[in-house]
Amino acid sequence: VLNFYHFFHPLFFILTLPVQMKTFFEDNVSEEDIREMISVGSESGNIKQAQTEMIENVFEMDDISIEEICTHRSDVICLYLDETPDQWRTLIHDNRHTFYPVCGEDEDDIRGVLDTRDYFRLQDDTNQDVIINKAMDEPYFEAESTKIDHLFREMTSRKNYFSIVLDEYGGMTGIC
Repeated sequence: VLNFYHFFHPLFFILTLPVQMKTFFEDNVSEEDIREMISVGSESGNIKQAQTEMIENVFEMDDISIEEICTHRSDVICLYLDETPDQWRTLIHDNRHTFYPVCGEDEDDIRGVLDTRDYFRLQDDTNQDVIINKAMDEPYFEAESTKIDHLFREMTSRKNYFSIVLDEYGGMTGIC
């Protein structure tokens, strides 16, 4: 019979990691100290390899900019305001993404983000004004130099699942 504690210990460890890390940092424990603790825990078998990798990835998040991980603009499928609802429907069905940037004149003129979950719930998807008013959300913009840990915190606090990544001139670099 598996002991409840031993079965769920890895999950508890991962879920309480932010609290544990906050406590470590409040006590002025350095990143190197934490990495040493992880190393010792891995060697003793208290921390599994997958958990070690996850913790290491947490430290790397503050070193990586969103420009490095975003879907580049050349791979982004956009909807344009001058297209018909039939063209939008075809594009959505052919690509099967959940969110689409809605653009005015070009990819740098982003007016909103179409949420297909709301789009497919519409009774009338033949009127573009209805689609825009009922299924389009305000875009969330973030600079390409932003670190992914900051983006993750912002998107989590805003309950936002889609971000438009902008370059230094305000043009779209990609999406996250």
